[in-house]
This record gives sequence, C-alpha cells and structure tokens, in this order.
Amino acid sequence: PGQISLIARLDSPHTSAGVVTRGTDQLALTGQVEEGGVRFEARLCVRAQGGRVSVTDNGISVENADSAMLLLAGATSFRDFTDITADPTARCEETMKRLAGRDYDSLLASHVADHQRLFRRVHLDLGSGEASRLPTDQRLVRFKSAPDPALAALFFQFGRYLLIASSR
Repeated sequence: PGQISLIARLDSPHTSAGVVTRGTDQLALTGQVEEGGVRFEARLCVRAQGGRVSVTDNGISVENADSAMLLLAGATSFRDFTDITADPTARCEETMKRLAGRDYDSLLASHVADHQRLFRRVHLDLGSGEASRLPTDQRLVRFKSAPDPALAALFFQFGRYLLIASSR
C-alpha cells in the first residue's frame, strides 16, 4: 500500500504538438502532422486507489497510491483517404466517456472478449515436430538449419495478435 508514485507525460516529435489539461483529470496531446494534414489527439487519464493524483500541463503525477490504472485514448481527423475533417478531440472525449465508471476487471474482460472474437476465427496448423517443445529463442536459432512449421504458424498468429491489438 502507498508504494506507487509516478509522473506520466505525453510527448510528440511533431513541432505543432502541445499538451493541455482537459477537465480536472485528463491530459491531452494535440497537434497536426503537417500543415493542412491530419490532426491528432492523445488523451491520458490516471485512476489511482489511495494516494494523490494531480494533473498539470506538465503531466499527471501520482503520489503514494496503492494502485494506478492509466487510460490512453488516441484519435485523428482521418475519415478516409479523401476526408481528414473528423474531430480528434470529440473522438477522444467519446472514448473517455465510454470508459467512465469502468473498473480494471470490466475493461480487461471486454478487451479479452473483443480480441478473442476476432482472434479465434483463424486456426493454422502446419504440423509440429520435436522443436515445438523448445523455448522460442532456441527454435529461432535452429530455424535456419531445421524446418519448424509450428514456429511459422506461431509467427503468423503473433502477427495477427499484434494487428488486432493495434487496431482496437
């Protein structure tokens, strides 16, 4: 108890980017990729149990909390390849409103259900051999000289995992 202290900040390499507070509990990084280009916003909120949370333009500070959950939303003005007029601020606001009142367990459960609904649609079995019982780092070394179809299937599924996770 009381052992979590941190400062969370938002930053961007884009020169137009700036950080502001949104309300009393959120930090927003806003900017534009280039003049006339896509606009973006990232929104950060920290929910802590115990301790103290303060939000300034310099970051969100958590002091002596029992636990801390960081919620990050990101959006752009991209609608499609011909239209970049969406409002990233409104999109982030909507995401944060959907998260209001949700605890870690409910967020995790909905994430797992959403991910599994997509991930479980594909099964790939290329066969397995003796190598499939080895740790992945050893399988990678052996892959150059010994075929390991199960490793190829594992990489396929890992790629799918990353694509699903990055699009949600």
